Amino acid sequence: MTDIPQGLNARGSIFWEEIHDDLEFDARDAAIVLEACRVLDVIDELTAAVDRDGVMTVGSTGQPVVHPGVAEIRMQQATFARLMGSLKLPDDDAANDRFRHERAKAGAAARWYGPKAVG
Repeated sequence: MTDIPQGLNARGSIFWEEIHDDLEFDARDAAIVLEACRVLDVIDELTAAVDRDGVMTVGSTGQPVVHPGVAEIRMQQATFARLMGSLKLPDDDAANDRFRHERAKAGAAARWYGPKAVG
């Protein structure tokens, strides 16, 4: 396991530790993991602001508007998903095998017993 980088908050630090417990990364992927950890921390900060202020807030002319943090949380979540997708983490082979096995069983049942047998 590698040391937790300076500047990460609780969620980023926890994620850093968890992902480094099982996997090793080259310099490129380690930089991506670090950015993903930072994104998780930003999501937590934004969520705290929305929780504190409420989902609705007052706009510039006094009208009710959605808190700007709501949209930013969604963008940060998309960024996190993109970062994680770029890592090409190893698949969970056991889960994939179970999924393929269940699909194969359902297909065989449908062929042998008709569509009512599936489900």
